[in-house]
Amino acid sequence: MQMTRSNALHFEITRSIPSEFNHLRSQVLENSSHINRTFGEYAEEERQGQTSL
Repeated sequence: MQMTRSNALHFEITRSIPSEFNHLRSQVLENSSHINRTFGEYAEEERQGQTSL
């Protein structure tokens, strides 16, 4: 898995969580990667919108 800065931060937070919370850990990572993807798409649209002016 490629680590972005935010994923590294989530990793720091989640690795201290006990193993019985593994499903929550994976949910947190899944959510953060979804947010990163969504924001990345938004930022890309913003860039494209600015260049067309």
